[in-house]
Amino acid sequence: MSEEKNLKMWRDIVEQFKKSGQNQTQWCKNNNVNLRSLNKWYNYFKKITKRHKTGFL
Repeated sequence: MSEEKNLKMWRDIVEQFKKSGQNQTQWCKNNNVNLRSLNKWYNYFKKITKRHKTGFL
């Protein structure tokens, strides 16, 4: 999978999680997603968003 497709896939997964209202553990169990992977990507996109909002990008 290309890096661009991987980023899009994880961005979509993180958005689905955020919209669910569930905690990460429960959402991952319900959606067969690795908890560590979700946590890694959740924090990655959170960091990128924070930088963008503060003008560091």
